Amino acid sequence: MNQQELLKEENSDWSILLIIANITLLIIYMNVGNLKDELTSEGKFLWLSMSVNVLLGFYAFSYHGKKYQLGKVFFILLSIFNVLCYSVLWISSKSFRP
Repeated sequence: MNQQELLKEENSDWSILLIIANITLLIIYMNVGNLKDELTSEGKFLWLSMSVNVLLGFYAFSYHGKKYQLGKVFFILLSIFNVLCYSVLWISSKSFRP
């Protein structure tokens, strides 16, 4: 491996670590901070899933190569899951109004 590939792999490891740290901080803020009483569990799910999706998307499209295809697969699966969950939440909020 040349120096550039080693640096890219090291940066990828740091990116994954920072994504995990950001998600952990977001979960802590949602349970301790100002949003604790303001958001419902659906709202917390919405913010958390959107944040994870954006961070994973940045990771998936920043690194190119065969080694980093797993990030793109996770991003696509999470995007599909989020669209399905948001659709269910939207439909249920429309159908149960008095």
